[in-house]
Amino acid sequence: MPGITYNLNIPLATNSPSVDQPNMEVNTNAVNTILAVDHVSFNTTGGGQHEQVTFNSTNIPGGVPTGSTSIEFTKNNLAGFPYPFFINAQAGSVAAALPMLPDLKTVGTNYGFKLGLIIFNFGSIAASTTPRTITFAVPMTNLLSVTSGVANSNPTNGATTFTSPSGTSVVVQSANTNTIWYMAIGN
Repeated sequence: MPGITYNLNIPLATNSPSVDQPNMEVNTNAVNTILAVDHVSFNTTGGGQHEQVTFNSTNIPGGVPTGSTSIEFTKNNLAGFPYPFFINAQAGSVAAALPMLPDLKTVGTNYGFKLGLIIFNFGSIAASTTPRTITFAVPMTNLLSVTSGVANSNPTNGATTFTSPSGTSVVVQSANTNTIWYMAIGN
């Protein structure tokens, strides 16, 4: 959006309205221009309601709001791009702000996202009787749980096992011959 001119203190109490009319017109048009970016225009059904929220850069708040105040803001996501976040007094810290939508990161057939302080990694890997490493798309400091399911698995083929868990990967091995689907949760 280009720079918008707005004349403060118009109309002046000591001026005739005809003197300030050109500046009042500039102000009225400026308000309309600003509102038209994110709102339904004047004189239409739903006029003044939000259509979207536009940010021109990241705008990380300096702290957590108090009371019933909530803030929507942008900061860089895991890929380094501006991404919308939401925070309120219950968050405890700006780092715990919730993404408006999960910021999905991928590594091959592995996916992950951070939701507040919890990290979810999920995906698939071909089953193999030799150990194979799953590298998490979003590294975790603490791996809390890993679970899996095998499509069309045959229980007589043996169990799927996870070993050597860390915050960045887990080793999987299975006698099943189908795809192994997994989900890992941590923080």
